[in-house]
Amino acid sequence: MENKEHTHGNHDHEKKETHHEKQAVKPSEKSSANIPAAIVIGALILGGAFYLSKTRTGTSSNTTQKPSSAVASVGVNEGQFKACFESNKHADKVKKDIDSAARATAHIPASEGRGTPYSVAITKDGRKAEIAGAYPIEATKGIIDGLLNNPGQNQIEINIDPISPEDHVYGNKDAELIVIEYSDLECPFCARFHQVMTQIVKDYNGRVAWVYRHLPLAMHENAEPKALASECIAELGGNDAFWKYIDVLLEEVVPKKKIYDPLKN
Repeated sequence: MENKEHTHGNHDHEKKETHHEKQAVKPSEKSSANIPAAIVIGALILGGAFYLSKTRTGTSSNTTQKPSSAVASVGVNEGQFKACFESNKHADKVKKDIDSAARATAHIPASEGRGTPYSVAITKDGRKAEIAGAYPIEATKGIIDGLLNNPGQNQIEINIDPISPEDHVYGNKDAELIVIEYSDLECPFCARFHQVMTQIVKDYNGRVAWVYRHLPLAMHENAEPKALASECIAELGGNDAFWKYIDVLLEEVVPKKKIYDPLKN
């Protein structure tokens, strides 16, 4: 697999209201999704049709011909994808992730807000630190370094489900530290943190890996369909295809900042 690539008390400067999407995280009911397939499946197949082609080795090309669809771009057959998506067969997997998120965030007072992205960094010996929001890269590295370099540091107690064969892992599965992220594929803050974690896995060169778990928020009407679609991609194309597909989906929700260029504007 390709390498996609501060501790708990020092997070106040990156706090919730500006760095994650707030919504109560509750154990889900049986995921029904009641997805109007004819309406959304085309968008899920074609989503990302117009994007700068990037590879997970960090290279990019302005000359690469843009793929006709996000599904085709990750090497998955569109007909098989459509059948999988319309079956709603991965609803239980998404529900499992949502329930896991509810357990992981149960210690957070509702008044402080629970939302996405929410991540927990865990060392091999079980020490943990939370990353409660879309922290910038240096702040995130500070949390990671605190765990890697200070074996005796205090840790917080978080009820985080252990990694299972169903999880999507990016990077070295035997890494010294793994970041488990609960995320929403329509959340702008999640999209920012996705970029941060991609760079971190690369920078730590095998010492840090990343697990993605779904936490689609009700405020984002297409978040759950996108989560279900990504699971179909994983089934049909494997782990690398899953990560490439969510790259495409999250690129579409990254807030675009218009930069003034005196030579072009």
